[in-house]
Amino acid sequence: MDDGDDDDSSSQFFVWPLVLCCYQLDESIGRRRGKLDLFHVKVPDITSDKPALPLQFGKPEEILKPEETSGILDGKWSHSRGRRLFATAHASGEIKLHQLRKKSDDEIPGPVAESYFTLDFKTQSDLPSGTRGIPPLCLSLSWASKSTTMGLLNDTSDSPLPIVSTYSNGKVAVHDVMFLESGGVSIVERDSWDAHNMFTNPAEVWSADFVGAETVLSCGDEGKLKLWDLRATNRPMHVLSPFDAGATCASQHPRHEYLVACGSYDETICLYDTRYLSAKSHVSKTKELGGGIWRIKWHPYLDERMLVAAMHGGCRVVEVDNLESLQGTPYDAEDEEPQFTFGVTKKFTEHQSMAYGADWLVCKHPTRNGFFEAAASCSFYDRAVFLWDTLP
Repeated sequence: MDDGDDDDSSSQFFVWPLVLCCYQLDESIGRRRGKLDLFHVKVPDITSDKPALPLQFGKPEEILKPEETSGILDGKWSHSRGRRLFATAHASGEIKLHQLRKKSDDEIPGPVAESYFTLDFKTQSDLPSGTRGIPPLCLSLSWASKSTTMGLLNDTSDSPLPIVSTYSNGKVAVHDVMFLESGGVSIVERDSWDAHNMFTNPAEVWSADFVGAETVLSCGDEGKLKLWDLRATNRPMHVLSPFDAGATCASQHPRHEYLVACGSYDETICLYDTRYLSAKSHVSKTKELGGGIWRIKWHPYLDERMLVAAMHGGCRVVEVDNLESLQGTPYDAEDEEPQFTFGVTKKFTEHQSMAYGADWLVCKHPTRNGFFEAAASCSFYDRAVFLWDTLP
């Protein structure tokens, strides 16, 4: 699940474009089917005195149907160079790219706010290099963020925009998304490597993210976190073992380039500053949050807030204290590293099965220093999706 809000433009367009990715195993034929729906969630009039909640989904537009796509295990937005691209990770091993587009007047059958956008298919990747026989599942993907690729994100740049992806056969890959003069988009694998194993067999790489301009942190089912220099991926720079179970997700902070939050099946989250991994095993670690951590999404504006999909525990809003210690120049390696503390400010427990996806719905207030925020979250077996208030 992901929404199209990376700045305050959604409030200008009066809707959040919310994408729901689906996955289902058809046991009768042994095939993983997928589905991609686009919802238009109305942004509330936060200037009025009327209550802003509850939010409404609106009628979905079916972008990809089960008969035409494999299961979708992850999806992420990129807002750069005047485009809004949505990348999806598929059980068939490919990455697919769609572009968000405003509909023309003759394409809108009803009220504007109910069907203002659509997603146009642009391209897809080849199968991972070295694939033989049944292709591995593409389990996750992450775009290089604005904080790590500021030089790539101006509209005139012709530099590729990287995506890191992870696979069920223990591999991690980096693809370059290139913007063509014709207006098209292409995606080409730059590198792939064997990243995680367990008892000499490949271990699922559940997630990875960019941390800094030339490094990637990957999370393996064997419980290890590995930091890779993309200029030499023959072996990791650091191997960390902070968890008592498999490492499931990595999420780079959108404004602190080297800060990354990592989650685990053991229900905890670790925060790392990857510049100082040699000094200590981890910066800070939460207590058990009441469910295995599957996804972490940092708040679009507030540095200290994160949204957590905690599987059987539902969802959590977690606040991190003392992040202001990262402002300015880096601390010296000989100094005491800043320690962070965590607090759960909101629990959402309406899901009746594992909460696998969650994302923020946020817009800035047009006239005063503030914003409106909520969350969307989805769960697996009961096929449920909710919109809910994130404030205590």
